[in-house]
Amino acid sequence: MHCVKSVCLLLLVHQILTHSSAEKLLWTRLQFVQALQCLATGEKFSFRGCGWSKRTFRWSQEDEVWIDVIVDLFVKLFGEDYLNYIYSKDHGTQVTEVSDPRKSFTYDHDKWEESFETVCQEITASMQARRSANLLNQLADTTVKQPEAESNDLDGVAPLQSQPLPCVSNNEEPKTADVPVLHCSNCGSLLSAWYRNKA
Repeated sequence: MHCVKSVCLLLLVHQILTHSSAEKLLWTRLQFVQALQCLATGEKFSFRGCGWSKRTFRWSQEDEVWIDVIVDLFVKLFGEDYLNYIYSKDHGTQVTEVSDPRKSFTYDHDKWEESFETVCQEITASMQARRSANLLNQLADTTVKQPEAESNDLDGVAPLQSQPLPCVSNNEEPKTADVPVLHCSNCGSLLSAWYRNKA
């Protein structure tokens, strides 16, 4: 009888510690997801755990890549923000096999360390491609909004053309995507015209 009680107590302590650890990891995941959202939108970020006030951070590209990699790891460990559930009379509510991250990913620290540099390089390339595309879209918007009277500021600018750009993802072969590329003979005047419009 005494042995059964100690086993039950051990299981209970294990469940409590597992639940507490999972809660803390999910809270940390939320902070990283919010940091990534702030990077994308330019909003102010605050980390409640240290009593920081909301402020805009100037993260380096290395910081941004690291945040992105950690968010990706948390998604692999815990799944997306919203999971699909099923209900059965015998077992109650459970996460479906499709949504269960344990079915598609098992954390192995040695493999994580081996692949870390490669994953960082892939994310850096992806971020640079997104930033280039955003800048080109902004420049294209500027050229479209220019009135005819000021068109000599944009002399030598060719229309936008699409060129294939390699896109890299974690698990797939490289693909190409059509990204508009702006060709100009005098990009300096184009940029100065763009800054004048922003002012």
